[in-house]
Amino acid sequence: LQSLDVSSCQVTDAGVIAVAHACPALVELNISHCSVTDEAITALGQRADRLESFTCVGCTGLTDASTPLMELFTRHYDW
Repeated sequence: LQSLDVSSCQVTDAGVIAVAHACPALVELNISHCSVTDEAITALGQRADRLESFTCVGCTGLTDASTPLMELFTRHYDW
């Protein structure tokens, strides 16, 4: 799996963490308007080293602490 769009689905940290572990070749991920926190971003940063495009618009559970992590593991992110 290289591209996944679960925007506006009821995805939580557990779902994003499962994707991070199960899909190491993931290139594009959209989790916009999902119920995720910085914990999910940390998991992605540890596992999804090929991620090039990441969108998490409207994820109100994220804090500014996630920004440096997103900058490290993806070339393009939007939140």
